[in-house]
Amino acid sequence: MILKKSERASLIAVPSVIEWKGLLPRVPLNNSFLRPKSLAPELDAACLGVGMAQFAGNLSRLIFSKNYSQVFLLGVCGAYPGSLLSLEDIVRVDTEFVGDEGYLGSGNSFIPFNAKPFPYSASPYCRAPRVIQNFPGVKGISVNMLSTDPEFLRFRARFSGAKVESMEGAVAFSICRASKISIYEIRAVSNIVGERDKSKWKLQEALFALRKKVLDPLIGSYR
Repeated sequence: MILKKSERASLIAVPSVIEWKGLLPRVPLNNSFLRPKSLAPELDAACLGVGMAQFAGNLSRLIFSKNYSQVFLLGVCGAYPGSLLSLEDIVRVDTEFVGDEGYLGSGNSFIPFNAKPFPYSASPYCRAPRVIQNFPGVKGISVNMLSTDPEFLRFRARFSGAKVESMEGAVAFSICRASKISIYEIRAVSNIVGERDKSKWKLQEALFALRKKVLDPLIGSYR
């Protein structure tokens, strides 16, 4: 039997425990990441794990076991130098590219398997809740391997045209579009890509901005 999806049944997908605690400080996980928490009628939230493999498996399990019609991926990201983005900025990621599918040769020479950088795209934002429509749209790149090498990072940004980097967006877009589920990705900039000194990051500030400007109004729209 095929269950009819509710037009408003939605899932907020959060990658990491740190992001969950920053976005939903009053909602405990109870050591059960895959048991969605109800935030409002027809609106759940789940912490699905960092990185493409873990996030993809857990997201697939949830959307095939529950009747969600759309997914909101909320979290932080890094901004590439030269992107003109500042820490704590909030962006709408319209397209995604897997940035480390390819061949890495000597001297960090990299040949991507996919010559067309952006095969994954979000659902049309004209159908999304109004609260997330007005943020600036950017290209994103999803990676399994972070890097601090300036030359390699310049190549990634130049080849892809991406302004932000994260670790889950491309698989979320791919899975949801294949499953005919709407998918929207909203990120707050917590750091500059390649900067590993976390004292220079604005992680909690970025999560606070995302909670106040996106998550709280989104929850309110379902009540």
